[in-house]
Formats: sequence, structure tokens, C-alpha cells
Amino acid sequence: MHIALVTGHETRPEDASFERLVAADSQPRALAGALADRGHDVTMYAPTDQEVSSGSDEVAPGVTLELAYVGATGEPGSAKRYATFLEETWRDDQPDLAHSFSCSAGLAVVAGDDEVPLVLDCRAVEVPPTKSLQDARWAKLQTALGRRAKRTLVSGHPQADELARRGIPRSTMSVVSYGVDLAVFAPEGDAAPRTDLHRLVCADGLVADQGAEKVVAALPHVPGTELVIAGGPSLNAIDTDDDAIRIRDLAERLGVAARVTMVGTLPAAELADLFRSADVVVSVPDNDTPRGPSCVEAMACGAPLVATDVDDIVLDGVSGVTVAAGASPDRLAVVLRRLVADDPRRTAYGIAGADRAAACFSWGRVATDVETAYTSAVRTGHFTGRDLTGKYRIG
Repeated sequence: MHIALVTGHETRPEDASFERLVAADSQPRALAGALADRGHDVTMYAPTDQEVSSGSDEVAPGVTLELAYVGATGEPGSAKRYATFLEETWRDDQPDLAHSFSCSAGLAVVAGDDEVPLVLDCRAVEVPPTKSLQDARWAKLQTALGRRAKRTLVSGHPQADELARRGIPRSTMSVVSYGVDLAVFAPEGDAAPRTDLHRLVCADGLVADQGAEKVVAALPHVPGTELVIAGGPSLNAIDTDDDAIRIRDLAERLGVAARVTMVGTLPAAELADLFRSADVVVSVPDNDTPRGPSCVEAMACGAPLVATDVDDIVLDGVSGVTVAAGASPDRLAVVLRRLVADDPRRTAYGIAGADRAAACFSWGRVATDVETAYTSAVRTGHFTGRDLTGKYRIG
């Protein structure tokens, strides 16, 4: 099957190696590799703000990268240039379907060639009730694309419920989890150095509403415990980052600044070391924002989780504890205090989580689930299986 993976993540020409692509935007790039391993012909499309020579580069066996010069992200005309690039590229080589990883990428697909079946990936898209005019416009675009798409990928049933309320047909939705590299994220391996304090890790970033502030607000009521926050800018930019400054100011006002450390965005191997050093990994966005892959990666490392119930990743009482998305810092503190003090329960959650990650979130499993969604999107053929042709055969 000829699959177009269309991202909105800006890529620079010097980063056009598969390893750097995966490091920069792990989920689409790793999925490309997994689909190619299953015999598909995969082309990734990404915008860039730098002039590039024409042509494409094979960045991994079966995976080709096409960079589209669109100017700076958000610059007037950039979206139109992306759509025009896709239209011209697909004029003589139309893919069997296009999988878009954002609303902007989905819009480029539809504007570029509305005959290509669209698979809209909403797993990383915020879906709470809109609060501003800009949010409302973005939600309206998402809903319009979801109605137009042949298939919509969601992170779990809570997200499916919200999108269905907005008018996207539930019959076109497929629940697909994030994938995890089990060779990197595993219980066995080094652990990051730590103090004698219990350790909480939050790896969802620093942006407001992603949950780091809520964990900081709970920390005064979880004694003998430190918090390490990963994500956001690189470590050398933490001191001047507005979100980091806001979190640091909150920690100082609450008297817990000595127990809060921000380490910035980490390479995958270092993030795995950090997860293995944690007593509990916390993922508690302040709204129903679908979380990124950090929960899956932490589970694969054998870390117990406390997470909001916005998807189907963490099983309450099995691989961790779930709390409502609107849970207060006081409520979160109670949950954390009890779990930190319960070594046997943490160990049991960690073992169950690692087993669940290996069984449900490997890239082979995720690629199989995505293939099933693709089959539903195309609806004109069937997968023959890699043993026969490794391709998609019509008829």
C-alpha cells in the first residue's frame, strides 16, 4: 500500500535522517518505520522553512521523506503552499491514502487533493469544550475534517465521546494507542541518579494546563518527595522560558522550590533512565487534553502511574491510579501520598504496566491497529499479508 504520512511538524533539511526524525517527532516517524517493516511503501511529508532542492530522500528502507518549503510556520500563505506542494506531488503519483497528524496537515491534504482518502489523527489534539474564539474556530475545523475523513484515530473512548458530541461520526472512529520503542523503554536498564527522597516524575512538558503546575501545587502535602519535570525547551533554555519561570515562581511561593527540578526535553534513552528512577510517574492535564506518549513509555519502564482518565492507557487499580481531569491539587496529593507510602502496590502496578506496554503498545501492535483503520478507510480491498506481497492489493 502506498501511504502518505503528512505532518505539521517543521523539519529542517539537516535533520533528514531517520534517527533525527524519530528524535524530533517520534510517533509519526516510528510508525513510518513500522509500516515499512510490514511491507508498505511509506512517504512522509513535512513542512520546512528552508529552501530545499527538489526530489525525495529515502531515510529508511521503505520510507521516503519529502520536505515542502512553506516559509515560516504561521506565515501568511504557508498553509496554501503546503497544499499546493501536495497537489503537485500527487498529480502523477497519488497515494492510496493520506494519514494526517494534525488539523493543519489534514487541511493541506484536503485542499491539495480531495480525492485521496483521509485518515485524520486526533490523538494529540485537544478536545475539551472550547473557551475562546480561536479555540472555537480550531474545533470547527477539526470537526469539519473529521466529517470529511474516511477514518478518525482517537486515543481512547473519552476522546471519542467528545468528538462524537461535536458531530464526527462515531462509526468512523478507531481507538489506536501510542507506540513505544521497547528496546529503549524497558524495566531493565540504568536509572537516573536520585536523592534519598521519594521521586515523582512528570514528563508532559511545562505548558499551562498540562499538569506540571498541579503536581507542584500538590507537593507541599506530599512530604519527603521530590518532583522532576521533563519536557519543554532544552535544559540550557530553561532559565529564560516563560513556562519554566511560571512553575519556578509557583514552587517558591509554596516553599517547595528545593524539591522541584526541571530538566528540559531529554533524549529517549535519558528519559527512560529518568522513568526507571521514579517512584511514581504523574500525568494529570488540567483538562481533557489527550496526553502524549509519556504514559506508555513510563509504563514500559515499569513505573507506576497516577494519571487522568482521559484515555484507555492506564488501567485504574492495575497499572496505576486514575483521577478525574478536574481533580484538585488536594485530591491529587491524597492519591500521591498513599501510593508513595505503599511499596508493594507500586511494585505490582509497575510489573502490570510493563506487561501491558509490551502486549499492547509495541510498534508492531500499533501498526496492526493502524492497518485495520486504513482498511476501513479505503474499503476497496484487503491486506494480503507480508508473506504474500507485503502490499495492499485492490479487489
